[in-house]
Amino acid sequence: MIRAIIFSFAFILNTIVTIIVVNISYWILYRLGTRVRIAACGLIFKKVLRLNQKALGCSTTGQIINLLSVDAQCFDNTFLFVHYLWIGPVETLITFGLMSQITLVPSLITVGVILMFIPVQFAFNRAYGKSRFKAADVTDQRIRILSDIIAGNDHYPEVNNSNEQVVELTNVCSQWQNNLKQITLNSINFKACGRELIGIIGSVGSGKSSLLQTILGELPFSSGNIYRSPSVAYLPQAAWIFPGTIRQNILCNLPFESDRYAFVLKATSLDVDLLRFPEGDKTYVGERGSGLSGGQKARIALARTAYSRQEVLLLDDPLAAVDARVSNHLFQKCICGFLSDRLRFLVTHQHQLLPYMDRILILKESSIRTITTTGSYESIQTIKSSVFDIYVVGEAERNNKTIDNGNIPEHHLSKEPIPGENLRHGKVGWKYYLVFGRITGSFRYLIITLLMFVFTTVVYATFDLWIARWIRIVDNRNKTNSPLANDSSHVIGTWNWDDNYVNMYIIIILTILLVFFSTARTLLFFKFCYSSQYTVDLHNQSTVRENFLAVASDLFKLRLICSQFSHNHVNYLMCCFRMPCLSLVVTFCAVTVISSYWAIFPAIILSILFWVIRGRYMCLSRELRRLEAVARTPVLSWINITLQGLPCIRASGDQSFHLNKFYDVVNSHTDVFYMNLAAALWFGIRLDLSCVIFITCVSAICLILGIYSEIPGANVGLMFTYSSSLIGLFQWCVRQSTEVENQMVSVERAIEYVELEPETTDAQETLQPDSDWPSRGHIQFKDFGLRYASSDTWALKNINLDIRPGCKVGIVGRTGAGKSSIISALFRLVEGEQGCILIDGVDIKRLQLDYLRKRIAVISQIQLDKTVKNLGNGLDSLINEGGSNLSIGQRQLFALSRAILSGSRILVVDEATSNVDPSTDFIIQKTLRSIFKDVTVLTVAHRLHTVIDNEIVVVMESGEVIESGHPHVLLNPDLAETDKKNYNVDENHLSTTDDIQISGNGPLAKLVKQYGDNESRNLAQIARKSFIEMLGNEDAIL
Repeated sequence: MIRAIIFSFAFILNTIVTIIVVNISYWILYRLGTRVRIAACGLIFKKVLRLNQKALGCSTTGQIINLLSVDAQCFDNTFLFVHYLWIGPVETLITFGLMSQITLVPSLITVGVILMFIPVQFAFNRAYGKSRFKAADVTDQRIRILSDIIAGNDHYPEVNNSNEQVVELTNVCSQWQNNLKQITLNSINFKACGRELIGIIGSVGSGKSSLLQTILGELPFSSGNIYRSPSVAYLPQAAWIFPGTIRQNILCNLPFESDRYAFVLKATSLDVDLLRFPEGDKTYVGERGSGLSGGQKARIALARTAYSRQEVLLLDDPLAAVDARVSNHLFQKCICGFLSDRLRFLVTHQHQLLPYMDRILILKESSIRTITTTGSYESIQTIKSSVFDIYVVGEAERNNKTIDNGNIPEHHLSKEPIPGENLRHGKVGWKYYLVFGRITGSFRYLIITLLMFVFTTVVYATFDLWIARWIRIVDNRNKTNSPLANDSSHVIGTWNWDDNYVNMYIIIILTILLVFFSTARTLLFFKFCYSSQYTVDLHNQSTVRENFLAVASDLFKLRLICSQFSHNHVNYLMCCFRMPCLSLVVTFCAVTVISSYWAIFPAIILSILFWVIRGRYMCLSRELRRLEAVARTPVLSWINITLQGLPCIRASGDQSFHLNKFYDVVNSHTDVFYMNLAAALWFGIRLDLSCVIFITCVSAICLILGIYSEIPGANVGLMFTYSSSLIGLFQWCVRQSTEVENQMVSVERAIEYVELEPETTDAQETLQPDSDWPSRGHIQFKDFGLRYASSDTWALKNINLDIRPGCKVGIVGRTGAGKSSIISALFRLVEGEQGCILIDGVDIKRLQLDYLRKRIAVISQIQLDKTVKNLGNGLDSLINEGGSNLSIGQRQLFALSRAILSGSRILVVDEATSNVDPSTDFIIQKTLRSIFKDVTVLTVAHRLHTVIDNEIVVVMESGEVIESGHPHVLLNPDLAETDKKNYNVDENHLSTTDDIQISGNGPLAKLVKQYGDNESRNLAQIARKSFIEMLGNEDAIL
């Protein structure tokens, strides 16, 4: 008895020490894995900061996000599992040594069977590894597609930095792809120094942006030499705006200098805008400048460049997003004024600015793009290239008139930081379990799978109980030497040959049943998980919803959506295994109680402890999981922000600031993750200590029963075996049960997104127009008005327009006038609050959204043949994420190409030609008038050249139509009336070449006069020619 007591205490003491050592080792290893993960994330971000634009084209944002949100997370558990590589063999040798002391041959057979399955396991692991690689590739593609809403091994010469204000290129060749047939820039030679203003012009895809990228070092060059000042600032075509205040976007980590800051605001015409913003320059803007118009974003980006003290400025068409008046102000006051003491490279399509350039670089589009001419404006006026003919249309004059920016839209601006995700508290509601269960498929099939787990566990426990019973029979035979051993007529409780065979037969049957149920359980479980469409259904329900546009621009923002789809997933195998795990623990407790019914009392105590500890842990763990999910979003967001503005960051030398910011958001996430890890350790230790209490009670019961009665040794061994197994198993089971709710937090977040209120897809009285609707393209706005959800200000008010079928309508106005809101209303991106819009007499509110939007096309396409041919593989060429291997103008042309095949009677052009050269713009407008002559076309444009020959020009201001009509009538009403009378008298001899002056004083006339006398006369002449050509078509004139 004393020996039994000593062994019991030794067993309990060993269990306690094991619990402490194992949990502390887990803590150390998890902490080490977390540190390695953080280091890996930092290395990934540092690598991103070093990737040039060519290397980024070989990767995707989704791949980088997947590296951070999925692959890097694997380091958390790596150091925990890696020790099993040496622990497993050591434990196997020790176990074999102990077993061989009792029975050698069976031990050898057991070890042989285990070793036999090692190659099989390796084969399975190899197959699993391959599937993981494939899954990673698919995940990269999935994240890339969702965020569509980054190299080579060649050696490239380094850029020689100079402290002088100089840029010199000598025989430089560069290309976006390693394909000798596709050279972007070839044999480039020029030198610029001092305070020059260098103009860069050329047609779409000629290499203008590539030239700036080459100077910047973003596009590696394969030969030649670049010598430039290291003090460089870069302004890309697509303005880079990051979440924060307007002041933070302008300063970009530079110290605040009030006088310089005020000069910059005035030079970029932002001072007027700030007066209209809720909190001035402390107004928050969202990611990618959500809440700002295109012109405001461009001017903020220009202000950032101007505020910096960089000596060389690379400006990639910053004037394309603003109207003529603002463009003139920016050029005169900022580029030629405030920035006049620096070396400036300006890409532009605005030919009226060319006389102000010190030199002009002309890039000619061909398979090999090269600079054909360098010189002053006067020295190249006689060049008859296809590129420059469109530019030389007259000498513009300087104009220093006051700039009026119009009303600034405030419906998307906020006084406070852009809100993140809503952080819920408390338990996950049963609603989400029911929705998740419904999505997973058949409950009946799930029950069958779980029953297989239960049957397998019961058979396993019965096997052990029968072995214990057999041992007890053998012990009784050895003690009694019963003479009934040879009597086959007695029951199986005594020793005889029949009893021995019966036990062997039963063990064989139980073994067969165990193999059968285990195999069936595994196959059913795999088939259930494989065939369940919960992931696809939940993913599709989250993406294929009409509320995506509203969500992306308002509530979750694009960064939150990427976070949702990159990490808010449920490990379905683990989630399904919670119930079988619980059944296994219950079976183990039941076997222990069956061995001695006295064990029911410690089992009850264990259950009470389990419930109390689990309840306390769940209160903390659930909230920590939610906090961790929310803290992860800024990490992915900052990666997106950095990738968008990478050239600007590198040009300004701001890598350290963005790296430290990334460290901050990673540390914030790590704080929550570390707290979650500590809570799990607290939970695990207390669960294991609860199991120690249970083992102590079982030991005491065995000792007491051994003193006052007889308890079979087999039962004692079975009780100790199962109770000691509960230490790891019980903690694992309870922890998995808590993980059900913790992982249901991810389901909760995904389902909340699915259940966001979508756009109104079903009208109260849904109409089913004819299949050819709209057959005419007659558009009517009747007292129409709309407001955005986040503002009480009317974005459009009292809009009354009657656009006849086949009419070409231009919509112009200053920044924030409401031009794009007209298009949003037509597509019902925002529902109107008053009035109505009729298309061919049908109120669009009564139509299905998808039906309406499929019937309205978005522009046409022209002159893409050269661009496509130069891509190398023609129409089969791959376009990088976001079209990074195309210029902004080329991207616009590709976007224009989609509508030409639609056959729609209504065509919308929303700033689609802002980044193309005038030559291409001219051809596009000619195409619109020829191919789409019977189609109603609505064009929103800043360039008056684009719409000056339209039948109607609508001038917007403050959300209202302040003027509309034919541009010739609006510019010269008296002359238009005279032309109309003369046409009726002699239509064949009406001159369109007379030099005319603008006599009108309306809003359109004021906009045209901003181009200078020569250019304004040219625009008036084009408008008059269009008016005379349309005099024969009465339906075309309002």
